[in-house]
Amino acid sequence: MDHSHSHSHAHSHAHSHSHSHAHGEHPEPENTYFLDQICTIVVGGLIGFTAIALYNKGWLQSKFLLNERFHIPVLVAGIVLVALVTIRAAVLWKQAGAQGAKADEHAGHGHSHGDGGHDHGWAPWQYAVLIIPSVLFFLELPRDGFNMSRLNSDLRDVKLEAGQREKRLALAELAGSMVLPALRKGDPPVRLRFSELNELKLRQRSRDDFDGRQVILEGYFKRIEGTDNEFQLFRVMVNCCGTDSVTLRSLIVAPEPLQGFQYMDWVEIKGELTFQKIAGGNGAWMPVIDIGSMKDIIKKQPPADTTKDV
Repeated sequence: MDHSHSHSHAHSHAHSHSHSHAHGEHPEPENTYFLDQICTIVVGGLIGFTAIALYNKGWLQSKFLLNERFHIPVLVAGIVLVALVTIRAAVLWKQAGAQGAKADEHAGHGHSHGDGGHDHGWAPWQYAVLIIPSVLFFLELPRDGFNMSRLNSDLRDVKLEAGQREKRLALAELAGSMVLPALRKGDPPVRLRFSELNELKLRQRSRDDFDGRQVILEGYFKRIEGTDNEFQLFRVMVNCCGTDSVTLRSLIVAPEPLQGFQYMDWVEIKGELTFQKIAGGNGAWMPVIDIGSMKDIIKKQPPADTTKDV
């Protein structure tokens, strides 16, 4: 009787020891589950907050040049994400409370079970990847907005072939005007967008029709190196985002040396339009606008969205 009791006690002790050891080898899956859920909530909340903040600060346009039609969807996505993680956080809080109560109940009975076989581990690196957009936001990156090196490349100075503009300047000395006054004297100024100006330069008929017309144009200012009275006026046209943007420009010739203008100033000009071939440009043309008076160069406040109505 004593021997049987001793054997049963030893067997029970060995089973208990083995059971306890198995629990020590594998962390309880609940711990990993809750840690994973908390990280998901934090990262999701950060991404949602970043989307909302990018919209509120206007960085979707100024830093990333995202087309205006995508601004509201980004804001809505951020709001929805923040709402979802808030709901998930509330659900997780209740789950944690229920799990704690269950653990206390098991502890009171002196028995606890855990299935370590279903624990797949925790991978913190995946969260590090997901928070990169938020980290860039808090660092205020990118600082230059649109890729300035690409913009400077698009705006590099070009040489123009001698042609129509020289003929017009010669006529100006004879007629006392930058253009033939008999042809364009009664025409009112035409306000052009850069996209329209870009289309005009592509066709000979359009170039002929607008040659000598008074036009009004608005855009960013960039001085031409080596001159004191020539500058480029340009806009950036965005189809979807900054990667597919196109820089449109025109050469502006002022009657006097330029003073008080800085790179990226927003300027409105009025002058007489002509077109001239770019030397070595494979048949490409540059719009050239001659300004008759310095009063026709006006520095202005840029519009709220400079990628609109280009």
